[in-house]
Amino acid sequence: MPDRYPTKPAINGPRRSSTLQPRAAKAPAPVITTRHLWFGDKAALLAHFLGLSQEDRILRFCSPVGDRFIEKYVDDIDWNKSVVIGVFADGRLIGCSEMIPTDPRWKREAEIAVSIDAGWQGQGHGETALRLAMLAARNRYITTVKLMMLSENRAMAHLAQAAGLKLSPQYGILTGTGQTMPPTYLSLAEEFSLDARARRAAALAGLRAMWAPPSQV
Repeated sequence: MPDRYPTKPAINGPRRSSTLQPRAAKAPAPVITTRHLWFGDKAALLAHFLGLSQEDRILRFCSPVGDRFIEKYVDDIDWNKSVVIGVFADGRLIGCSEMIPTDPRWKREAEIAVSIDAGWQGQGHGETALRLAMLAARNRYITTVKLMMLSENRAMAHLAQAAGLKLSPQYGILTGTGQTMPPTYLSLAEEFSLDARARRAAALAGLRAMWAPPSQV
């Protein structure tokens, strides 16, 4: 006898397993830190400059430069006078700013330069590096800061204007000039705390890596 109640055809396809498949763990966001660079950081600074593309080298040094020029540039840094601030992602140097006094007495005027690795540009790291270089100038009673760039370097021109620098063009070069305020206890404390915050962030990153669950293969 035929079945009076035939089985209905599956209209939604085969039944799926109710077992949830584990999702691949997302890579944690990189830990971004900033701190002073010292003589012992020369190798990391050199690697950063050498890693810049030819276009970014031109934007940073306002002319085409080769590896030998960069090596000599890093060797000639006066670490007793210049202040170099590094931007790190998970402990790797991805950018820096330099505050280079131009007054022989190291009191009145300084030039500032900023460079960020190509893969990390457009994320606010250049703005941070520029602000900290200006902070370093302020805390050393430097009253005038200058930032030179090629006229086509629109990104740096935007950063300079956002930082309050006045741009003036001359022979294809834009010079951003600004005045700094006298230092205060708060400005001194902010710069002083840079290295302490970087050490704390590095320690936390190490703990996070130590206790992170194994990745699902």
